[in-house]
Amino acid sequence: MVRIVEIDVRNLWRLKAQHGLFLDVRVDENMFVMFTYLLHIEFPLKPVPEPEGYELIYPANKSHLELLLDQYFLVETYPEREKRLLEMFGAKIEVGDSRFIGEASSFRDAAFPPIHSSWSKECLDRWQHEPDEPHLANPGAGHEILRIDEKADLETTLETLKAQMSGLLGRTPSPRSLQLSWSVRDSGGREALDLHEEVDAGDERSSLAKYVRIIFDGMRTKPYTDENIAIAIATYVCLARFRGWEAMKSLWAGGPLGIEMDGASVRSRGFCGRTALAKALVPEFASYLVQAEAEAFREQSVELALAVLIDPQRMFVFEKFKDLFAEQVVPSIVQMRIEGDVFHFNPVSLRVFGLS
Repeated sequence: MVRIVEIDVRNLWRLKAQHGLFLDVRVDENMFVMFTYLLHIEFPLKPVPEPEGYELIYPANKSHLELLLDQYFLVETYPEREKRLLEMFGAKIEVGDSRFIGEASSFRDAAFPPIHSSWSKECLDRWQHEPDEPHLANPGAGHEILRIDEKADLETTLETLKAQMSGLLGRTPSPRSLQLSWSVRDSGGREALDLHEEVDAGDERSSLAKYVRIIFDGMRTKPYTDENIAIAIATYVCLARFRGWEAMKSLWAGGPLGIEMDGASVRSRGFCGRTALAKALVPEFASYLVQAEAEAFREQSVELALAVLIDPQRMFVFEKFKDLFAEQVVPSIVQMRIEGDVFHFNPVSLRVFGLS
């Protein structure tokens, strides 16, 4: 009536760590209970030491598949959240077609720019590649420590962290194939915390190491350069240790610009620098605009571009957009945590990229 099924579900590390099994019950559940008097199922548990044993069962690191599952579970909550909003605020205002990608009337012959050649099939295939990584049953075997001097200024802290990350990523073999644990410590050896997140009285501030791990796990298997990852992590730590808005104004030429994005049905908000965003636009963007919009574009540049088009594949040169996304957008969305600990890490998954 019942058989135990043991299968290797690739990239589900928590299931693997817990030696998870499946029960295949091939009988009506009421009949099964009636004839077996089954009250509960017992799984033998060998005692494990704490705290080390906890990570053996609940790995802190997540595979790329488990990160995608986090997005899936978040999307599952949207209908209930929308229902609560309707109860609180009443009927929603429909703002247009969900397939909207921009204002066609802003472009010559009401035709949107074509998808830029840099977003080629070969490029998309590389970024959509699904790695197959086994779970490593020895957490802590690879542990990295980033050190910060709380007396140093913003620019010094950024460069010091970038140098530490670059040295780490430059090792042979590459640590990007490892499931690393992390610490971020100040000059006194204390675990560094997010100094500027909003927390309720009595709640503890978040450990920077937790989000360094999440960024590293989210980026390491994708075709980012080592420099992209080093800057993303260094920038995140700086936004968390210094006042985020002030830090962005100091670090990013042109000042920060609020942006919103949507990809795989997951919504998020963050920031990026105006100058870097303008440089990522396709060079011929103005030539696609009608005359009035082209004149406004010369004055407003990025804001005008994002106001009339929100499809990143038609707006940006991929390599430049990828650098912008990795080095500015990723650290800002991790610092903001609009949707808890669920984040975008893959630029090709984005369907919408517009003004916040």
